[in-house]
Amino acid sequence: MVDAYSGRLKAVEPDSVVFLGDPGSSHSVISIRAHQGRFLLRLADCSDRNQAEQFRGLEVRILMERTDPLPAGVYYHSQILGLEVVESGGRGLGEVSEILETGGNDVYVVRAANGAELLLPAISSVILEIDLEAKLIRVAIPQGLEEGK
Repeated sequence: MVDAYSGRLKAVEPDSVVFLGDPGSSHSVISIRAHQGRFLLRLADCSDRNQAEQFRGLEVRILMERTDPLPAGVYYHSQILGLEVVESGGRGLGEVSEILETGGNDVYVVRAANGAELLLPAISSVILEIDLEAKLIRVAIPQGLEEGK
């Protein structure tokens, strides 16, 4: 499945199925429309506003097969989350636990086994390689970014 962060909402249309929450429960979409910078979904199994309140704020997910192919080097957040992060020399740093959207570029929050966090900007000079098959991100940590260096 892919998350709503993709910005590719044309896959959500009447008669499509969405998954709400994590783990998601499936719902058939009757209609979708923009409203005050957000999207409102009308669901087949949700008949009134009170019933809809249970879905407020939940992530909307769709099947990956319903998405458009992305250009080379562009990834859905759901593809990046959980990947192991290693320095170019092979030292393990942890895994991507969160992605912060900053406007200019995303920032990957890398959490080590001991709970330490490292914030890595998702830019080409830092993120050297993303290998989805190996579930691995190879990085070059800029000088001064890692504590104690």
